[in-house]
Amino acid sequence: MEFRAFTTYGQGPLNVLKNQVGITAAGANSLDPKSFLAVWDTGATTTVVTSRAVEECGLKQTGMIELHGVHGSETTPTYLVNIFLPNNVRVLDLKVAQAPLTGDADVLVGMDIIKMGDFAVSSYENKTSFSFRVPSEERVDFLPQEARRSPLTQIHSHGKVGRNTPCPCGSGKKYKKCCGRN
Repeated sequence: MEFRAFTTYGQGPLNVLKNQVGITAAGANSLDPKSFLAVWDTGATTTVVTSRAVEECGLKQTGMIELHGVHGSETTPTYLVNIFLPNNVRVLDLKVAQAPLTGDADVLVGMDIIKMGDFAVSSYENKTSFSFRVPSEERVDFLPQEARRSPLTQIHSHGKVGRNTPCPCGSGKKYKKCCGRN
């Protein structure tokens, strides 16, 4: 896979991460994608498009999916699309769901895309920016090397940890002297 990346810069602090994306039907002429506003959502499993995007791109339904959201679950149509992110970052032949979105966005970029690469958000100097690159190159970790621990999933996978047992992070210290400190 070819390395591709982009950064979207906000003019100030942002509560919602948005940018323009292009969409075509999978297998369609990728030189003429339709442009839509997209919202990035790490809480969404699946990328979603609105009926407006489906109509404008002439998408053909490929199946159905049970989509779970904050207002419950519903069965919704799916489509195969190509998504063109900024700076020519492409996601080809992606299955997306159709559902209404609040606000002015017609695309919700979910974890099915985000997990393909590295995603980072910064609020440096009170201006939010977010970056995405594919394929993933390395873990984004702001801690100095000597302060890094094992992934949190390993810490939580051991159930309840006694205060005097070895810390599950692998430091060799007792839990009460390591991750169990308040």
